[in-house]
Amino acid sequence: MNHSASPIPFIVRPLFFAACLVVQTAVGENLLRNGAFAEPVSDANPLPLNWHVAPQDSAEVSLARGGSDGPVLTATIASTSSSQGQVSQRVATRPNRRLLVTADVRSSVAGAAFVQVKRYAGRRELERIALPASGTEWRTVELEIDSREADAVEVICRWKRDEKYQGGTAAFRNIRMEDLGEKVRIPLAVERVDGVATLQSIGVTATMRGDWEPGVAGRLQYRLVGEAAWREAMPPVARPSEGEFRGSVLDLRPGTEYEVAFTLLPDGKPVSTRVSTWREDVPVGRVVELPDQFDRLEPYVVALQGTADAWVHVRPAPGARGAIVAASGRPDFAVRFDGASFVLFEGFEIRGGEDDAVRINNSHDVIIRGCDIAGWGQVGAPDARGIATNALGKAINMQSGIAIHNGAERIRIERNFIHAPRGSANSWRHGHPHGATGISLSNPLGNIVVRDNDIIGSERHWWNDGIEGEYNSYVTGGPHRDSDIVGNTVAFANDDGIELDGGQRNVRCVGNLFRWTFCGVSCAPNLRGPSYVYRNVIVLGDERGRANFGFKMGGAQFANQGFSSLFRNTVVSHGNTFRGGLYGVGPNPIRSADNLYHLGAVAYQHRTGTVFAGDLVPPDGFPPHLLESGGDTPASTPVEGVASFVDETHGDYRIASAPVRHEIGAFDRATSFPSFPARGGEVSAHPALVPMGTASVGRVELALSPEAGTTWKAVSNSPWLSCSPTSGGIAASGGRIAIELKANGAKAGDGFHRGAMTFRTDRGHLRTVFVTATILPARPWSLRVEAEALESRGFALRQSADASGGAYLVATNGTPHRGAWARLDI
Repeated sequence: MNHSASPIPFIVRPLFFAACLVVQTAVGENLLRNGAFAEPVSDANPLPLNWHVAPQDSAEVSLARGGSDGPVLTATIASTSSSQGQVSQRVATRPNRRLLVTADVRSSVAGAAFVQVKRYAGRRELERIALPASGTEWRTVELEIDSREADAVEVICRWKRDEKYQGGTAAFRNIRMEDLGEKVRIPLAVERVDGVATLQSIGVTATMRGDWEPGVAGRLQYRLVGEAAWREAMPPVARPSEGEFRGSVLDLRPGTEYEVAFTLLPDGKPVSTRVSTWREDVPVGRVVELPDQFDRLEPYVVALQGTADAWVHVRPAPGARGAIVAASGRPDFAVRFDGASFVLFEGFEIRGGEDDAVRINNSHDVIIRGCDIAGWGQVGAPDARGIATNALGKAINMQSGIAIHNGAERIRIERNFIHAPRGSANSWRHGHPHGATGISLSNPLGNIVVRDNDIIGSERHWWNDGIEGEYNSYVTGGPHRDSDIVGNTVAFANDDGIELDGGQRNVRCVGNLFRWTFCGVSCAPNLRGPSYVYRNVIVLGDERGRANFGFKMGGAQFANQGFSSLFRNTVVSHGNTFRGGLYGVGPNPIRSADNLYHLGAVAYQHRTGTVFAGDLVPPDGFPPHLLESGGDTPASTPVEGVASFVDETHGDYRIASAPVRHEIGAFDRATSFPSFPARGGEVSAHPALVPMGTASVGRVELALSPEAGTTWKAVSNSPWLSCSPTSGGIAASGGRIAIELKANGAKAGDGFHRGAMTFRTDRGHLRTVFVTATILPARPWSLRVEAEALESRGFALRQSADASGGAYLVATNGTPHRGAWARLDI
């Protein structure tokens, strides 16, 4: 079949979009000069006439005019870069014109080529719009847009330079823009309001019809069904490119019916709908009890199907310990959900799986609760870079305790203990980390809840990311939509604590603890939004003790970026507490409010897009250009100063004092000592962090409520760390147990060590306490070190005849407040 002769139509006509090229011409005439690429600049210069090609892109561009496909502009992708190649043409336009852009695109690897349109008023870019990307055969893409107030439009042929496209080609032909006549405006109105619930949130979408005006806004309210008074939710976010307003109603009660209402401002009428949050417990219609399963050669496959009113409860048989153990070397998964629905899978001890311990595909309404998951994946052998590889020489990566994949929707992962994979991820010392992850999210359908899990690595088993998103540059990447990540403890990650990267349509990350990770929360990129990240505690430091960013935010690689709201978080980092521009150069919409950015500076290079309001930032730790307004972005209003914590040494990050009156950070000032993350109070421990120092002994008080279960046990993440007692009955103890922790220097080896002790009940309730210890060598020894310049760590070198070697280090530029530091590796 000859596909080149008849392009496949691919048509998108959104309600509103702006960007085009228009001059006073007849309807149907191509407003682009040489849009067919029929004319080169000259015989000596084969680049297309009337099109701009940047010098850095010209080596990749060629023009073919004699083949069966007709004139074709081809880019041969020869370099790896986050920047994209481009060939562009800008044309003058008039306001309020309907403009139709069409193009044929093709690439050797699907997705490499696309056409982008930008709308301008003078020199100011108003909007950028991407047409659908290429396939491996010729595809005709089409987009009708509204010039609105623009006086110029730019059409850009773009190609991506990601590693997977290297050596491939991106091809364009028949680029056209036609003036379809004057745009007749239809007043914007609400078509319908929909809500998608989780246990504690409702994602709201107001679908609109008509034409969008600049600055249009909406109002989101909610109330319990039966209440008279409305409550205000956070303002919804306008998404003209999708014809929607979106927003989330936060911090709701499970199993409760609410009414949510959207109002188009300034004078629209409320349009409402009723939505019920998920119930904590589900109605069970059938029970399946499993005997212990050892040395399975195939995954245990769950394909059971219940109903909304009669779930299937899968649990261990009486007297069984709930073991599901895959044989060594096979299979790929210990447990696989495929085609399951309305299934509660509870109380199992899962071991093994060469790829993932648990894989979920093509399933909906599934709860995995109270499981102990460990011992999966591959160890591999390090390659020349220091990255673990399998028998085929391929880097080992994305091997997950629980993998939520294609076709997964309405999935709850709760109260699971995920720990001790077989392998360990490398640090950034060897390049981008590769290795195991606690939970992965790869193209799910969305509506995922991950709550109250402890995802604990160790000095021997570091995570790549604690919770990892795959397909970052796709809308379905990461949690995707209408999802909550809440109340989890994630520790020992050589890259991110969590990746929300992807669509982030009403995605919430709430009340989690990320400790000893290289980055905290990644929102790069946010393709749709909005996402809400609040009341998290982030304490950074990978296996080398190095820290990158508390919040890793995207850039402007993709058009119409989604909105991210970051508020009431506590970030403790010797690196940047906030960093933007990590997915393409340029700004994107972010609001940071009432966060405590402790020690590390805020790094954001743009003046537009992002606003900081009421955040506490370190002295000299905030970009001065953001203190002035830029374009449509108001000036930021952070507060410079230093907060002190109630007891940072023992992991209590409540604020003791701060130079602000309003509430900042993850905890209200009136909060009593929190066991954080805040769960149901079934298991708490004090202190949260035990610094043994050189004593090798520490103490913890464990408190357990009757709702926690009947028995408890302690699980250490390191062979050098033990405790006494290690288990017991809850009723017999009266609910309070004094725990003694011990460090075994012979097993640990000399040096500084980090560990964790997890306390878990028979009902799956969890609490992890973190431990540090310094093991001194059996025989004293000394090392003489001469001072070297360490400006990158906040130090300066000073000369002195009294100092050893004639020099010493001093902290400068406010760094005593921001935490000047250095580590000596021997």
